[in-house]
Parts: sequence; C-alpha cells; structure tokens
Amino acid sequence: MLIILLIFSLALHCLSFWLIILLYQRQQRIQSEAASVAEAKDDIEELLAKYTAEMKKDNEMFIYNMKRQASPEQPAGLGGIQQSPVPAADSVDFHEEESGFAPPVPKTGDTAEASDQSKVLALAAQGKQPGEIAKLLQLGQGEVELFMKFYQADTNR
Repeated sequence: MLIILLIFSLALHCLSFWLIILLYQRQQRIQSEAASVAEAKDDIEELLAKYTAEMKKDNEMFIYNMKRQASPEQPAGLGGIQQSPVPAADSVDFHEEESGFAPPVPKTGDTAEASDQSKVLALAAQGKQPGEIAKLLQLGQGEVELFMKFYQADTNR
C-alpha cells in the first residue's frame, strides 16, 4: 500500500511540475507579446511626433510666407492675393451665340486618382526607401513612414 501511495505522490509531483513549466512558458510568451505591442506603440508615437513636428514647421513656413507677401494696403488674411470684382449674375450674358463660349462637356469615362497612401505603398513595393518616396511624391518623410507603419500593422493582424 505504501508503494502505491509513493507512486501516486510521484505522479502528482510530476504533473504539478509539468503544469508549472507550461504556465511559465505561457507567461513568457505573453510578456514577449506585450513587449512587441509596446514597441509598436512607441514607434507609432514617434512617427506621429515627427509628422506633427513636420506639419508645424510647414505651417509656420506657410504663415511666414503669407505675412511676407501681404502688403500694407491689404489685410493679412488675403495673403497678397488680388481680388477682382465679380459681376452680378443679372449683368452677365450667358448666351453661347453672342459670347462664343461653349460650356465644357463632361468626360464619359470615370477616372480616379490614386491616393497618397496607395502611391506610397506601390513605391515601397518596388523597393524604394521612405526618403526617396517622400521626394518623389512631395510628402514628408514622417508621413511616408506613417503610411508604411500602418500598412505593416494591418498586415500583421
């Protein structure tokens, strides 16, 4: 009877050690996944910070140029753009025969321009670096990196 109890105790000890090892492995896997999520979060935050800093710089440059172009006679909000008076709708003659103007005819085929994100991803698929893509598409490098990071995040799901 003592031998049976010892064998049963040994079996329970082996089972408990095996379960402890499984729990330890599961905990390590969860910690590594949490670390990769935290790393991805940090990367995205860094890209967003770069992108917003770049946008801020561009906006400041735009405001500087607008103020530099504005003359003293014009309000600063117009930015040096000269406004021409627009005639009232009653005074304009819309007859084709008299003015020689024919309204444009819309095209029958639908055309759609590719979005910046699709252009970035297409160039990235061709093996171009984010800096090259940014120059080609006249976008900020942070914006290009952000598009690529979001695409990678979507494909990893």
